[in-house]
Amino acid sequence: MCQYAESVGADAAMVILPPGSPTEENMYQHYKQIAESINIGLMVYNSPWAGSWIKPALMAKLSKIPNIIAIKENTPYIMSYYAMQSAVDPNDAPILCGAGEQMFSFEALYGCPGFISDIANYAPDVSYSVYEAAIARDFNKLTELVDSIAPIYSFIDKVTANHGPHTGTGGALAGYMYIGVDKAVMDIVGLRGGEVRLPLVGLNEEEKAELRSILRTMRLLK
Repeated sequence: MCQYAESVGADAAMVILPPGSPTEENMYQHYKQIAESINIGLMVYNSPWAGSWIKPALMAKLSKIPNIIAIKENTPYIMSYYAMQSAVDPNDAPILCGAGEQMFSFEALYGCPGFISDIANYAPDVSYSVYEAAIARDFNKLTELVDSIAPIYSFIDKVTANHGPHTGTGGALAGYMYIGVDKAVMDIVGLRGGEVRLPLVGLNEEEKAELRSILRTMRLLK
């Protein structure tokens, strides 16, 4: 799949952890083989929600592989991020926050250089303002901005409960209803969100109406 991505012009590929819980040597060989099979960059998507987690020492080793250029770190634990940031040379691969603006506001204290965002799909100005505030070390402004997007996260929690219970082990991504919310927001603000595919489900009309009200409150919709 990564070779195909390269063949159609991708600049890089992001590869999540393999299923199950391979040994550290097996995990290393897995990513090493992928990286050496392509001539574009590879981002390691390190997410404990996948069922395993690459620890800092192993990630430092992986980051020495030339084609591995970045890490999307999804740990929900700030000290785990700190350990990862301390172990990996930023000249080898920057450790990006994979969990968006809220988690980034904590990780920015430890020098996190950036974040992966779903909100940027429909409110890029807000996301970029969060980034600018963090780079400027203006944590009062950063707190204000993160608080301004809190209603959308509360709505995601509510929608997840509406369609639950989910079959996951918990955590911020349980149920994956945020994807349906993101697509609905994009449609509402005039972008092309579209529909999710099974096993995911979208929002019902009542939920979409509530979402419109929240977006008006957040000043993302007139």
